[in-house]
Amino acid sequence: MPDDRSIDVKQLFEQREIKTSEFSGLLEKIKYASRETKKLWLEIYENAVDDRANAYVLFIDLYQFVAGNQQGHVNHGPMLAKYMERLEKANSALIKLAEMIDAARGEDEPVDAAALYESFEKDE
Repeated sequence: MPDDRSIDVKQLFEQREIKTSEFSGLLEKIKYASRETKKLWLEIYENAVDDRANAYVLFIDLYQFVAGNQQGHVNHGPMLAKYMERLEKANSALIKLAEMIDAARGEDEPVDAAALYESFEKDE
């Protein structure tokens, strides 16, 4: 039975669509990057937002099960930690994306989407 901490997954997906649309609008205003680079940035953003939302849903679901239950903490604490790590990685990906966009702004030459993707993959 849902309680005050239940997650409205539909609302999470609606928020994701709004955030993605807003980010896409911001990318359209950027003149210094190629269309391919912007598409890559949007994909990175979508993946990070999805990862964060999925980890949040799983974390809250398990947290509600474990809350106030000492044996639950013993059994499921490591999994809760993994969900928290996934949240942190998604947040780090968003920060890295912001740094890449900012760094690309200062370059006079066009951004190489393949090199950008490789750089991002190395850091994960």
